Amino acid sequence: QEIRSQCDHADVDFELILTEQNMNIAKQEGLEKKFKLTTTIGTTNMHLFDSNGKIRKYDTPEDVLKEFFDLRLDFYVRRKKVMLENMGIELLKYKNKVRFILAVISGDIIVNNRKRAELFQELKQKKYDPFPKKKPTAEPVAVGSTEVDEENDESPAEAAASDYEYLLAMSIGTLTMEKVKELIAQQDKVEEDLNILSNTEPNTLWLRDLDALEKELDVLDAKLEAEQNDRSRKRAKNAKESNAAPKRQPKKAAAKSQKVQSNTSDTFLELQRTRQYLLLFTDKTIKFSRQIWLGATMKILNHRIRNLQRKRRNHHPRRQVHR
Repeated sequence: QEIRSQCDHADVDFELILTEQNMNIAKQEGLEKKFKLTTTIGTTNMHLFDSNGKIRKYDTPEDVLKEFFDLRLDFYVRRKKVMLENMGIELLKYKNKVRFILAVISGDIIVNNRKRAELFQELKQKKYDPFPKKKPTAEPVAVGSTEVDEENDESPAEAAASDYEYLLAMSIGTLTMEKVKELIAQQDKVEEDLNILSNTEPNTLWLRDLDALEKELDVLDAKLEAEQNDRSRKRAKNAKESNAAPKRQPKKAAAKSQKVQSNTSDTFLELQRTRQYLLLFTDKTIKFSRQIWLGATMKILNHRIRNLQRKRRNHHPRRQVHR
């Protein structure tokens, strides 16, 4: 019967107004089916790339999920391994920094007025762990790839001078006992996290990520719902104001009425001016004949003015009051 659109850049909002008969028919058939709001997807002939990068046919959607589950769990195993390696390196750096600061404070290692090459050589001799900078990989590894990352075959004895930069880059103001206490506290924290991660299964890491994702999605859904409700209230308010506003007169009729009223007013003003001009000429010195002519003309003008006043009253009738 009627379709009203309240769509904007963010929402699709159509309001359909049906008769009672058509509404009953739509309910019997189903609103989603009647207005074609759903569609079907075939699941009997699905060909997708598997975890090895090969095309494979899947009979059911559950088969796709099973394949994804195994692949995802394998990547959580790899993630745990990388996280343990990174935390182990971080813990080892803290231990080396504490040892280095204590050696500088006690005078076992002197850093003033010495060449960097001599310091590097001394750190190697005293078995400080070198940490070479990792080279970024040129291309990402594809899923199912059997390529192995190239490892640094350089022995600690052949470590470059930049491998000890994490120690020598420390400023003099950090070579204090206060810094040692701070590093020991950070070392204990990393060691505790390392032990917790070592005793955590990969599937537990996955479940924790899913819980965190669900919480973030709930927050996002609540935000989107609040924004949508706010937009709906604004649309309803605008629609109410537009319905309450007085309807405008059609352009043609309004233009015609305005034209008639304008012409009548102009004629009336012109006659009033003519009457005033004629009154100026009525003087006692005017001859009798001219007085007769002016009197007849004035009579005609008064008659026309009364007719125009009558037309104006008919065009704008006064409100009748019934007693």
